[in-house]
Amino acid sequence: FSNPKQGNFYYFKSDFYIFDFYREIVYKIGPEELIPHICFDFKGESFNPEFLEKASVVLNEYMKSRSFYGIGYCGESEDHIFYSIGRSFERWSGIYSKNTGTNILCSSFIEGNDFIDFNIQTTYNSWLVSFTSIESFFSKREKYTQKKSSGKFTHVTEEFIKDIDPEDNPVLIFYKLKEF
Repeated sequence: FSNPKQGNFYYFKSDFYIFDFYREIVYKIGPEELIPHICFDFKGESFNPEFLEKASVVLNEYMKSRSFYGIGYCGESEDHIFYSIGRSFERWSGIYSKNTGTNILCSSFIEGNDFIDFNIQTTYNSWLVSFTSIESFFSKREKYTQKKSSGKFTHVTEEFIKDIDPEDNPVLIFYKLKEF
């Protein structure tokens, strides 16, 4: 696997990278400095560091408001950059194609809001690997058993959910990306 997720770090092509929720930039870790590698544009709605100089009460209120965007995850493969961003209690996942410059950003990638989880753990070429707890499937069990199947992913998930047990192991889901 090319870049297993390690907190706010990832490894790609013999280099280590670091990102932070409170900054718009992913940095390459150089021998003596951090080198900007990927820059997100949150259109002026990223964390405002000026609040760090304000009274703690004001800073606490700003932090509680969660009125700014931040990077939740970032990683990359030869052809893609994978990321998630968040604001307040909302989260979006994205894939950027290095080949075409196309960016896909949405709250889920498969069949609207029926997607279980997009918690990418690692990538391998054009494959994504995510980890999902068995509890995530149980939380959606009733919805899937009452829903009429409309696509391959939903149908496979319906069949899988019928046979799960609370004592089952977590699930690894492999996604093969098509060129976009």
